Amino acid sequence: MTVALDVQAVQVAIPHHRTSVLAVTDVAFTIEQGEALGLVGESGSGKSLTLRALMGILPPRTSQEALRLSYGEAAGHRMAMIFQEPLAAMSPTKRVQDLIAEGVMATRSVPRRAARARALELMAEVGIPQPAQRARAWPHELSGGLRQRVVIAMALATDPTVLLCDEPTTALDVTVQDQILGLLDQLRRDRGMAILFVSHDLAVVATLCQRIAVMYAGQIIEVGSTHDVLRTPKHPYTAALLQASRSRSGVQTSRPIGGSPPAPETFAEGCRFADRCRAAKDVCRTAPYRLATVAQQHATACVRVDELGRDVL
Repeated sequence: MTVALDVQAVQVAIPHHRTSVLAVTDVAFTIEQGEALGLVGESGSGKSLTLRALMGILPPRTSQEALRLSYGEAAGHRMAMIFQEPLAAMSPTKRVQDLIAEGVMATRSVPRRAARARALELMAEVGIPQPAQRARAWPHELSGGLRQRVVIAMALATDPTVLLCDEPTTALDVTVQDQILGLLDQLRRDRGMAILFVSHDLAVVATLCQRIAVMYAGQIIEVGSTHDVLRTPKHPYTAALLQASRSRSGVQTSRPIGGSPPAPETFAEGCRFADRCRAAKDVCRTAPYRLATVAQQHATACVRVDELGRDVL
């Protein structure tokens, strides 16, 4: 397979009093052409900051300390991003067709008329009914599901090779969420796009993604195929996430993760999950972070993975 995106290092510093602290530390991963990689973790783990660093749209006073990435052989080498709240991503003073056409004109040397015609094609591609009629609508006139389809069309207008998705289905009801996930999967297969999909919902990620990267306190602590990560997690935090979201025969059997994630200014040298981990020992608090391979395409940062076994995880 061809690598679409190779990220060697992402570090993001956020303001803290009169100085700054690293909220995202040495995040690295690859995504192959036509593959969807899910980035999961609790709120505040650094998922959205990572995506914004890749796009170069970090919040004010937040700085990108390091970012090294390279693209594969596919033509274009463009990234586009879909945001969680579609209405915030659209100008309220422009009609739907013109919002999409702007992306076409930004990447192609075509007149506005041709760009607006292409916008209609993209609206049809993302499943917007009656594109010619909807093209004249203002963003506030659309339902949440239609707004998200418009934002997807806006992203596709730039012909991206990598599509970044920042929890794009969180604000949607279950039926519309399934439709959007199905659309993204169809676009991935039809266009051969790579997708980086951020979510806190493991069930959503399992529906769309072939691989999962688990993020905690600004670091990726486990990565592997969706099957391997969900069936045989190799880090206690991943296992805790699964336990917190588990249900059986309609009866909730989840177990919350005790404690809270550490603030960036308190990040320790060793495992940042140690204070919340039932299996933590002294070595966990002193061993430096290292993502080590434990099986084919499956890696973990847990230094005690060989001792713990499946009965603890």
